Amino acid sequence: MKMEKKAKKKLFWQIYIVSELNKDEISFQTPAYQEILKEYNKLIDEEIIPDAQHFINHSDAQLSASVIELLFSRFQLANWKNTE
Repeated sequence: MKMEKKAKKKLFWQIYIVSELNKDEISFQTPAYQEILKEYNKLIDEEIIPDAQHFINHSDAQLSASVIELLFSRFQLANWKNTE
């Protein structure tokens, strides 16, 4: 039950952010990011809740690569406590 409430809250914020971007007519300068927003809007209109896997496995290779780049850090933080 707790996880369901947490998922609903997360979904609320996702839809809220996207709707605010749309309402304010905000667009991204990066074409790939604009395509991600466009795809997200399309899915929400179809009453589909998109998740990261949808975008990672997307048929548009550039969109997929952009999402992977956003989700995963290129850098690894050093463990400063264990270095001497």
